[in-house]
Amino acid sequence: MSKLEKQKQEVKQEWIEFAKNSFYHKQFPEHQHYSTITDEQWDIFGHVMSYISEDWDDPTPSGTEERQWYRAYAAIITGGRKYCKKVANRVIDGKSMFFSNDYHILRMIPFLDIMQK
Repeated sequence: MSKLEKQKQEVKQEWIEFAKNSFYHKQFPEHQHYSTITDEQWDIFGHVMSYISEDWDDPTPSGTEERQWYRAYAAIITGGRKYCKKVANRVIDGKSMFFSNDYHILRMIPFLDIMQK
């Protein structure tokens, strides 16, 4: 495994752990608002985020802003392609709030084929 591949794998794992710890938090769980996400789907989430975050100063998750990414992913898993189309139309029509989940979902749409196997 090359150095780049190893770094991608580390970033992927950090995103998976961060998302699962927050999504299934004992005091403030969020999972009840979405469809069940399997371990395979969490693995795909980590993979996707290792690419989305590769040009960031710090590609690893650390706080509130990064929580929007797993919420967007969970919304895609729950709503599917039709939901993504509605989100895209909402953004195009100017009916989406800046930095809502809608913009995070748009960033994930190029990965829709691997997310919706």
